[in-house]
Amino acid sequence: MRSIGPCSTTCSAHLYPNKAKESGAFSSSVYHIHPFVKMNYFNEYEDLSTLAQELGHALHSHLSSENQPYVTSPYLPFIAEIASTMNGKLLSDYMLKRVKTDDERLYLLNRLIETIRTTIYRQTLFAEFELLAHTEAEKGTPLTADLLDGIYRKLIAQHYGPGLTIDANDGMEWSYVPHFYYKYYLYVYATGLSSGIALSERVLTGGEKARDAYLGMLEAGSSKPPLEILKAAGVDLTRPDAIVAAARLMDRTLKEMRAILDRRAAH
Repeated sequence: MRSIGPCSTTCSAHLYPNKAKESGAFSSSVYHIHPFVKMNYFNEYEDLSTLAQELGHALHSHLSSENQPYVTSPYLPFIAEIASTMNGKLLSDYMLKRVKTDDERLYLLNRLIETIRTTIYRQTLFAEFELLAHTEAEKGTPLTADLLDGIYRKLIAQHYGPGLTIDANDGMEWSYVPHFYYKYYLYVYATGLSSGIALSERVLTGGEKARDAYLGMLEAGSSKPPLEILKAAGVDLTRPDAIVAAARLMDRTLKEMRAILDRRAAH
């Protein structure tokens, strides 16, 4: 992989939040030029995790650019969030093997559960909200804030069940999610993390063959339909296996957290 080189003084000056710098994080690339990652860094674990995920995007863009002609170098949204979420899972595995205290372990396990909840369950809710909102628009229904609040509030109740208390303003959560305003994209976070979890386990246990199959996916760009590219890497999303594996990981993680807390309570 081509080296980007040492960071200049100007680069380091823009590492932290400053005046006129936007929030958020993203990777940007131009064909045959190394990708650029833009983010704000606060020297916290959250920032390390964000950086790992954005570097996943950067690696995907780099390998696709280096191995595909211009016309097939952009990868499609369906696989766009796999490299990033896989990097996040690999970082979680790395840190969990090195923690020294129960507090550190509980923190990381809770982050893993929240990642699965917000990236698979919540993004699926988001995708359903988008579909329902566009369906109303196609019917000619005026998309008022009250209508969208009501749709979103009903989805929260359906997805989380009666055990969750819904506050008065929870229905307006949709209004701050920028993706809702420009494209139907959020479902790819759910399919991306499900695939990323499955691929991380394959790469960690399957040796060079599994690793090379994964890198082949990153090199493929849009040279084939995304389902075919992903299947060649080892995940078939026409089957529920990856989603089921992610749900099982969440269940195992919850059980481990409960075991730590029960052990503490016994002492």
